[in-house]
Amino acid sequence: KTAWPAIADAALLLAESEPNPFRGHDTWQDRAISALMPRWHLGGSGLRVETSEPIDWVDAGSLADCLDRWVAVARGRWECVDDLIFVIRRLERSDQVGRGIRWVHDMCVVDGKTAITRSWGIAEWLIDIQTDAENLGHGDAWQRLVDALVVAGNEKLAPYSR
Repeated sequence: KTAWPAIADAALLLAESEPNPFRGHDTWQDRAISALMPRWHLGGSGLRVETSEPIDWVDAGSLADCLDRWVAVARGRWECVDDLIFVIRRLERSDQVGRGIRWVHDMCVVDGKTAITRSWGIAEWLIDIQTDAENLGHGDAWQRLVDALVVAGNEKLAPYSR
């Protein structure tokens, strides 16, 4: 559980230095940046030891601190959005709403333009947290993100746009 944050931190140090191996937008760079975040859904069942329950092999809370840095590197890269959503979904609901909305906004909206409009999980996650966003005082940020995605072409979220 402690290895992944250390690995991500080491890779992010490279991404923040010169020369930056992640600069540019091509498939391999996008995949390398995407791979810095774990995916818990291996085969739909997680990591297992033959007959046991799935192993919770990464603590999402320990990754929360490096997500600000990772999002800055991953901004505008569509392959990374679902990786972000997978990590966010593992956080406490208050962090999903309080920090997650900002991270997803920063990932999708680059230089005032919505660079990423859809992913496998973004609409479902936003719909799922709508009530909590309103109840926890983040309803306006949630609405701004949804509206930006809809204006840029996300049809799934259109019923939730103002």
